[in-house]
Amino acid sequence: MESITMGNAVEWGNGVVKECCSLKFLGLPEGKEMLPSYFCDGCVQLEHISVPHTVTRLWDYVFDKCTALQEVTLPDDVTDIGRHVFENCSCMTEMILSSMLKRIGGQVFQECRILEKVVIPDGIDEIVDSMFSGCYTLTEIVIPKSVTTVSRYSFENCQCMKRYYFLPDSRSLQRQVLFLDFQRTVSSMSRREGWMFTRLRKTGVIMLLIWWKWKVMSCDRDSEGNEELPAGGF
Repeated sequence: MESITMGNAVEWGNGVVKECCSLKFLGLPEGKEMLPSYFCDGCVQLEHISVPHTVTRLWDYVFDKCTALQEVTLPDDVTDIGRHVFENCSCMTEMILSSMLKRIGGQVFQECRILEKVVIPDGIDEIVDSMFSGCYTLTEIVIPKSVTTVSRYSFENCQCMKRYYFLPDSRSLQRQVLFLDFQRTVSSMSRREGWMFTRLRKTGVIMLLIWWKWKVMSCDRDSEGNEELPAGGF
């Protein structure tokens, strides 16, 4: 089955079109307020989908493993995105999140391997565990001043990260992100250099600590306007 158009009378349960591997088009009616868990999980040929404007919540794993999905149009009223919603959407290059969004679950963009840019809306207070883990081509991220916490593995294996953009009044957050970037750099070097890095780890760690301190001091020197900080670049 390549095409499904749902009517308003249809009740949506968990995994309603899960692993419909030949599905290319899914038409969704207005009137529903949420997409249930595993809704399109594993629909590997689905390329585009428009979420109805009445939807305010996406439950867990909604588009997980939709490996051909290139574009998702989210309505402005979405306030809650669950865990793993876009995990393994390996053809998605950009995501613009709703300005009304208040919560994002863990691993939401994990393994979105060609995702390049994400703008996090003001109102989100945490970049959760493994949010961008495995986003190998992610180069830019805009972090609003409402974010106060960056959790573990948030940028793990973001090997192409070039810039973090901070909105004003986010000093403590900048230090958290820079330290995570420092950890990412150490991890990357240890994988690349193997035993040589282990043998020289004392000197290397000292040099990297100096480098990280310099980045923090550079951040402190500019207190006006948006902050634009380079990533590790290793």
